[in-house]
Amino acid sequence: AGLSIAPVVRQSLRAKDGVSMQAVFNYGDRKVIDCTVAELSGVEAFDLLQECTKRFLTDPVRAPLLCVWVQRVLLRHCAFIFSQPAMHQALLPLNDVLKSRCSSHRTLLRMRGRLQTLRACGKLSLERSKQTTPAAEASASAPLLEYVEGDEDGAEEEAGEDGSMVDVGSCEGVSDDDDFGEESDDDVLID
Repeated sequence: AGLSIAPVVRQSLRAKDGVSMQAVFNYGDRKVIDCTVAELSGVEAFDLLQECTKRFLTDPVRAPLLCVWVQRVLLRHCAFIFSQPAMHQALLPLNDVLKSRCSSHRTLLRMRGRLQTLRACGKLSLERSKQTTPAAEASASAPLLEYVEGDEDGAEEEAGEDGSMVDVGSCEGVSDDDDFGEESDDDVLID
């Protein structure tokens, strides 16, 4: 056999000591739990099961560890508990707690999946922004046009030859108000 804390469990159950019972439920080693439950009598195991049910209701965060205790008690002492009809009614609160926790399981799994997807998308977006940031910073900090003194006169004359830009000096007779092919506001009669 292995290490057992059955004497501590018995003492805690008899004294109804919540602090020492909490110390018992802090053991998470499955071998210790199995050896402890195996050494308990059927009535002691049932009392331990009732204590687990009470802890499920008051401290649901500890449910994974309490489930191990419940599982071991039911595996080792189910024949005794099944043979006692009075104990069936006493197990209804445990049944209700387990059903309520199982009913929200599917919803929680869906929410977990969605959160994992959002987290993965966030990480991917963050990685992409880190990769594009150096290139974006380089293009944002690079000047669009470099000014060299004395080049502005030569640029106006060169652009006029290929037709893309017109020399400012050749546009002296044209005003900004002239709309080509459209009526101006001055030509429209107001009734």
